[in-house]
Amino acid sequence: MVCSLSRDQGEHEERFLRSRLNSFCLRFVVDSAHHGLRIDTFLSSRLRNYVPARIQRMAAGGLISVNDAPCPPDRRMARGEEVLVRLAEPPEPFYPPEPILLEVLYDDPWLVAVNKPAGLLVHPAGPIEGGTLANAAQALLDGQTVLPGLLRPGIVHRLDRETSGVMLIAKDSASHAGLTGEFERSAVEKSYVALVAGRIEEDETTIRHPIGQRPGSLLMSSETEALGPRPAETIIRVLRRFRTTTLVEARPRSGRKHQIRVHLAAIGHPVLGDVYYSTASGRREPVGHSASLPSDTRRHALHAAAIAFHHPITNAARRIVAPVPSDFWSALGDGCGK
Repeated sequence: MVCSLSRDQGEHEERFLRSRLNSFCLRFVVDSAHHGLRIDTFLSSRLRNYVPARIQRMAAGGLISVNDAPCPPDRRMARGEEVLVRLAEPPEPFYPPEPILLEVLYDDPWLVAVNKPAGLLVHPAGPIEGGTLANAAQALLDGQTVLPGLLRPGIVHRLDRETSGVMLIAKDSASHAGLTGEFERSAVEKSYVALVAGRIEEDETTIRHPIGQRPGSLLMSSETEALGPRPAETIIRVLRRFRTTTLVEARPRSGRKHQIRVHLAAIGHPVLGDVYYSTASGRREPVGHSASLPSDTRRHALHAAAIAFHHPITNAARRIVAPVPSDFWSALGDGCGK
């Protein structure tokens, strides 16, 4: 009797969910940028948690109409046409949402900026399947829609796990493409603050050392033996000098992996707390996957303090500032007096 009641209750909940979804419709208008695309390509750009194959099944099942007429799975779209999508099943988030608290610095219908804490990996990688910024961002976006999973976070740049600071996350395909283009054109200005070992005497200096991959390692290098070196430039400006350390602003003019950390180590002033580039040669190697740092490892003193760009939709100039967290200063406790 108990099993029968449980089964009836489950069937009732399933019917309720499907009735809710069957009444949930989404409406889109085809713009000039999507003219000529197939319906599955068009909708997968609008519903980024729906893969094209799933959209094709929805079209074959009569759940998609264009200008009030059923839409075949291979139909191509024309500018100005109206697309109606009736959801028969809930969307499946690309990243499982996790309720990880994020400090939101900026939010609008197209993008959100957050202050990533140190220790938070951006994406799942290797053995790490969750607990990342992407999972937290999915939960954040789910809270902004009437149905969880309709939005998929578009993360267009990276910060190392132990680097804190501002990160931009797109909410739709147009914003994602626009921001990606700005980063590829080096049209985004980024400003970092770092605590480094030693006193830097020059008020401002520009580091121009090509960066490539260290042979047999996941790390990067500016040494002559680096593989596939590419030009890299970082402007360093002193903000404050302490007794044995220096607080600097670092503005990278290129986007090489670990660029600021490699460049500062190359001039003999590595970032405090950096376990991989603690010397110019940086011979310390990570154990296992580079994402797997010991849980008790103190963060390195590098923070993405500000980012300036043009809004991908409105084209308005934006500059977003991320407050420096208190744990940034913990590196000063490593025997480096003020």
